[in-house]
Amino acid sequence: FIHVTNGDNIYHVDFFRHQLAVFNARPDVGSTAVDFFCHLLKRYQRVAFGIAAIDLGCMLVRPSAMRNMTFAVRLFEDGKQPSKRRIYAADGFLAAELARRAPAVPIHDHGPLFFHF
Repeated sequence: FIHVTNGDNIYHVDFFRHQLAVFNARPDVGSTAVDFFCHLLKRYQRVAFGIAAIDLGCMLVRPSAMRNMTFAVRLFEDGKQPSKRRIYAADGFLAAELARRAPAVPIHDHGPLFFHF
């Protein structure tokens, strides 16, 4: 599985358990994501596979779902300095593309399992 994270993320002890349970039960699933708390919005976010509704840190991806995938970085850049709005949209763009390729499962109703501080 592919998991992207950095130093300002905190994970609930059940983060991987809930997502891996979905992958184990459904071999057709390409990606999963959990509900999270976002410091930028200062609120709990119900996860969805689209722009402004996901953070890469809350996702797990099966590598096969990314086979032959092209990353369009320039699409989200504004000249020399990338716009924050566009950089944030890149997470949603990737999540939507993964959901188009293989079933994507949002994991809800456990409270936030991922905290982006």
